[in-house]
Amino acid sequence: MGINYYRLNQVDFDGHSEFSRIITVIKSDGDRGIILFPNPASDVIEFTLPGNLSGIGELKIFSLLGILVKSIKFEMNSGNEAYKFDVKHLISGSYFVEINSENIHKVSILYVE
Repeated sequence: MGINYYRLNQVDFDGHSEFSRIITVIKSDGDRGIILFPNPASDVIEFTLPGNLSGIGELKIFSLLGILVKSIKFEMNSGNEAYKFDVKHLISGSYFVEINSENIHKVSILYVE
């Protein structure tokens, strides 16, 4: 919760450095990551998104090395609808789950048994 300010300092091989512009991120109590359940999972994962979202969303599952394992597009409906996805094909381990749309970008960690 609160206001955070970020900027990058890029240093070239020749020692020249340059700062990026400052970005302000306002984080509220209601701005949480994805809650996946069950977690750890073995068959199906389920999650809900905040209300008033519509359009096409995309769920991406990445290995811890950043390799895209699965990408699924889904229709978002307004309201706190629960979404379910099959994860039976994933081998046991840890994964990053990313959910994107025009209005949302959330990341969480999934453990598969």
